[in-house]
Amino acid sequence: MSRVDRVPGLSAALDELVPVVDGSRADWNDVVARADTRRKLWFGRGRSRSRRLRLAIVVALLFLLLAGAATATYLLLRGNGKIVFQGSFGTLLVANPNGPGLRAIARCAAGRPSCAIFEPAWSRDGGRLAFVRGRCCDFPLGRRRDSDMSLYVAAADGRAARRLASCGNCGVQYQGQHLGWLPNGRWIAFTRRGPTWQESLWVVAAAGGRLHRLTDCRALCADVQPTWSPNGRLLAFQRETPAGSTIYIVRPDGSGLTRIASGADPEWSPDGSRIAFDDKGRIEIAKADGSPVRLVFAGTPATGPGAPSWSPDGRKLVFFTTPGRPGHFRLEVWTMNADGSGKERLYRSGCCTGYGAPPIWSPDGRLIAFSDSAAGGTFVINADGSGLRRLSPITSSDLSWQQRPSR
Repeated sequence: MSRVDRVPGLSAALDELVPVVDGSRADWNDVVARADTRRKLWFGRGRSRSRRLRLAIVVALLFLLLAGAATATYLLLRGNGKIVFQGSFGTLLVANPNGPGLRAIARCAAGRPSCAIFEPAWSRDGGRLAFVRGRCCDFPLGRRRDSDMSLYVAAADGRAARRLASCGNCGVQYQGQHLGWLPNGRWIAFTRRGPTWQESLWVVAAAGGRLHRLTDCRALCADVQPTWSPNGRLLAFQRETPAGSTIYIVRPDGSGLTRIASGADPEWSPDGSRIAFDDKGRIEIAKADGSPVRLVFAGTPATGPGAPSWSPDGRKLVFFTTPGRPGHFRLEVWTMNADGSGKERLYRSGCCTGYGAPPIWSPDGRLIAFSDSAAGGTFVINADGSGLRRLSPITSSDLSWQQRPSR
């Protein structure tokens, strides 16, 4: 049944303008075909009939929009942009998820082998890109040097990069660490090392300016993975201590610090009512008021599941597991309904996975991206598990999917 058939009276109106011939079908394609076969006859009937046809087409398009073309409108508003991820040490790459176009979008200056780039993150509107760059890790080999990295923001094409703040090692040693854009694009939350090696959360305006401290993490403590609620009124994050990982929320002015539950990798639901996270081989969901946590998937601490990510419509979660034994783990990508039902494995790698980036959804909810060393690079796959394709042979620990910028 066509969308025209679902709109009462519309088929009849079109049939009046373009009469039915015996054996024809009552659908939109048939209407177009009949109009084409009668084109010459119409030219002889003057401008009045032509105006009626144009009016009917306009009316039909309006009815189609109301009768089910909202999905097309949604895709136009939330179209898929590019995926950004780490390239070789010291570069960021962007790829077109639907075809060729892999290229470097940012890099360290030549002759600086200790320089690295981490934590790429698109702004919500897709118009800007934030990342951390600078001296990292233990380079040159055999010499211990403190990380000295900074937060940058650039245009969507990587140009005009501007340094916003220094942040030490910026939390890059924690798996899943990322930057947090405020939904309106005005502020960026990030992890910054303090004078006694503690790491707290700070915010800075994307346009530049003074830094503001949100949390005060004491010694042997690190606040990482800042994630804003969709309305920008709360920030969820992960606090690391020797006792383990805990999920907290805090207001943008640093007040209202509230413990939610033990766990890691927090992510807000699209409607802002829930937070999904993992905890010792389980995926759980909590409300922002700290009400009782609901278990939606139980695994084992050694194999997951981990790093849940909400689909754009809030109906599903994608996550990974690593079944196997020490030294022989595989990567699996799964989806399930938000209530824990309908679990479906989309992908399973060979042995043996070492590192990568957890799966994330495309802005339109039709694709999923992930990166894995056992799989051999960075990939996208359809949300139903079909159409696996490799974007790059390089395995990355950071992925961010751009919403297509409005023009």
